[in-house]
Amino acid sequence: MTREELKNTTGIGGAYILHSVQELAKVGLLEYDMDTGTAKLKKRLFPKKAIEEK
Repeated sequence: MTREELKNTTGIGGAYILHSVQELAKVGLLEYDMDTGTAKLKKRLFPKKAIEEK
């Protein structure tokens, strides 16, 4: 997702999204490309099966 898509989806301001994305990239959960502004999930926090059951 792009940073703009994350901002629109969550309703959180752009600066907070950028900070959060950078922090998640530091701990290895995301890959963030600053040139394109895209973030890619590297590791799920919850198993996909748990999300589908709800």
